[in-house]
Amino acid sequence: MQRGPGAAPDAIVVADVPLRSNGRSPITPMLSAIQQTLARHDYRAGSHRVGLLVCDDSTVELGTWDAAKCRANARAYAADRRIVAVIGPYNSPCTREELPIAAAAPGGPLAMVSPTNTDPLLNRPGTRRPVGAYARVVATDDRQAQAAARFLRGRGHRRVVVLDDGDLYSLNAASYFAAAARAAGLTVSGRATWRGAQQTAGVIRRVRRAHPDVVYVSALLDNGAGRLIRSLRGALGPGVTIVGNEALLPVGRLYDRAGSAATGVLIATGSHPSSAPHPFADLATRATEAALTAIARSDGSRASVARALRAEPQFDSIGDLRRAPVTILRAARRGGSRQNMSLEGADVVATLR
Repeated sequence: MQRGPGAAPDAIVVADVPLRSNGRSPITPMLSAIQQTLARHDYRAGSHRVGLLVCDDSTVELGTWDAAKCRANARAYAADRRIVAVIGPYNSPCTREELPIAAAAPGGPLAMVSPTNTDPLLNRPGTRRPVGAYARVVATDDRQAQAAARFLRGRGHRRVVVLDDGDLYSLNAASYFAAAARAAGLTVSGRATWRGAQQTAGVIRRVRRAHPDVVYVSALLDNGAGRLIRSLRGALGPGVTIVGNEALLPVGRLYDRAGSAATGVLIATGSHPSSAPHPFADLATRATEAALTAIARSDGSRASVARALRAEPQFDSIGDLRRAPVTILRAARRGGSRQNMSLEGADVVATLR
């Protein structure tokens, strides 16, 4: 456990992250940001001495988060009443496993502040899943989609085709965008799932028949999004706007996969450029500050920290960030970092709230 000098901490904050993620993961700069934020506060929150415990939610077998490990972590946090807040988890599905356990923690609920969870269903009313004291400092997928749709409509676009690669994340994000596009006054003139190179020609024909001025690509780079964008640009020419979500990040890898067709692609993201070494480091700093503010305004007990977190004015009634910013990027140049979610190589077109 990391702590300041002097007496032992009377409150512990946990950073819950997948330490076994691949070499492109932004976990290292995120952890550094959390540690630096605590050090800047001299490991104190108000009158409370605060310690930091870094916990791994990944396994060697998977190389990323593991559902059973996430649940085991949450049970361990619940059993130690000195733990009053969790920064994380990094992955939304891991949070889904931990939330019910944290909500029922003895003396709790146990406060959780995620820097990176974008799944809007984690804390939506009506899901019949206990949420407890949960907050996040990043715009949800549906909010990012709404911002992108409003931006496109404001730029005079009228007709959009929405594509996804069949991955659950991509499918959900495409559905959020299609709904947001209709609400913004755009015509969704086509909707298709693309599963690999063998379907490219058929999808391109469908797109061309729809006569769009925008194609929205919700597809992972590892699933061939770059190849699809290259094919779309070749078939449609420069007059059709190609836009996508965070799955097209990092910009450097988008160029690796799409080549020069990447230039001009718009990307909507809940991240935003900052002076931090990575945009997710900035989000980790924000989440840590929110947790420390809640502890400082509490009596040090779990229940009090949870109440203080819920009362922070930056969060709405379900823990989402009010006016969460969404950045619209334009891919502009090769050579950016290949670290996951890096924005290097893109220009900021707009920041929307």
